[in-house]
Amino acid sequence: MAGRLPHDDWAQWYDAIYEATYGDSYRWLTDETLRAVKVTAKPNDRILDVGAATGRLAIPLAETGHRVHAIDRSPAMLHRLLVRAEALGVGHRVTAQCVSAHDIDYEDAFDVGLCVFTVLLYISNRPELDATLRAISRAIRPGGRVLLDVPRRDLFVGYHANTDSIVRNVRIAPDPTDPRGRRFSYEDEAYLKAPFFVRVSERFDATWWPESEVLESALDAGLELAADVSSDFLRAASAHWWLQRMR
Repeated sequence: MAGRLPHDDWAQWYDAIYEATYGDSYRWLTDETLRAVKVTAKPNDRILDVGAATGRLAIPLAETGHRVHAIDRSPAMLHRLLVRAEALGVGHRVTAQCVSAHDIDYEDAFDVGLCVFTVLLYISNRPELDATLRAISRAIRPGGRVLLDVPRRDLFVGYHANTDSIVRNVRIAPDPTDPRGRRFSYEDEAYLKAPFFVRVSERFDATWWPESEVLESALDAGLELAADVSSDFLRAASAHWWLQRMR
């Protein structure tokens, strides 16, 4: 997407807005994802967090002793992540790189990779999807694993929230020029109430990827399906897979 990056303009309010919108569901998904990682990752494993945002996973993983390298194309998101990591005393365990996922330039550097919380919907075309999964695969050591979520079609619907904390209206509409029905426009307007009193808005394009196509791309990148753990994430509108880099 050209122009403004999704969420970059309101990175400092990102966590508050999503927590106010989803509440327990937001915290449940974070906790369940951390649980899945902790079951798979060894204590000293190096972790690559793709689409790390403000550190929703990177910081708690660093707090448990992991070394985490955070990737995000939003400089404002990564700035907030690093400030929070320093404030919580784990800055020495967290590094960050402001690049798109397909530009990750590591080789055999990490034991575990994470690409979750709907990162794939920001990828707009098949060459970019292929390049992203190749870059992630290359960065993970042979035999290492990647937790990937694949947003399902029923995630692409608008919603409205009006609570004591927030008024938020998200409109998601199919792009009428896309004959395959995969591209959507995403428009978000939110008013975060006391004590913040902040209004934010943005628009960007989002893409739905069929699971079969993502798996095909992953296999071409050298990542095979090791475990389908979607049943652990039934409250999320995404498939969740552990992929393993083939030797």
